[in-house]
Amino acid sequence: MIGSASLPIGEYRLDMSIDGLTGLIEFSDTEYSIFGRNFEGEKNFHAPGVQLLDRNWKVDLGTVDGKVYKIAFYFESESKSTVIDVSTNLMRYLQKQLGKPSEEQDTIWTWDTPDGNVIMQFGKAGSTYMINLFETSRKIRSFLPRR
Repeated sequence: MIGSASLPIGEYRLDMSIDGLTGLIEFSDTEYSIFGRNFEGEKNFHAPGVQLLDRNWKVDLGTVDGKVYKIAFYFESESKSTVIDVSTNLMRYLQKQLGKPSEEQDTIWTWDTPDGNVIMQFGKAGSTYMINLFETSRKIRSFLPRR
């Protein structure tokens, strides 16, 4: 399985080029107005989903100059018990891959990794329960802020 050095998931890995990736759909102007763009040369994309822990996850990619600096995986369900089951399995998976979180808050767990960090976060919008899994590259430290 190809992935970032710290957390391989599907075909996505931090710092990879998006050249050759198919099915990418750039964010709309409305999405950019909501989520913003922080860096010079940044473009963000909806990407083909992945199977993780026998579930379908949505994927968004943050890129700068055609290289992935952020991978966002999203699992959503109307069923609280499904999200609890998936989150329990995900936490086991993350601890097996990355060890104990370096930081824990009420609904957010963070792991510092050699190539960046991994964050698991829970949320709810209306009647939809969500699990968000973010991988962010250390290379953002060298990016120029967007003017």
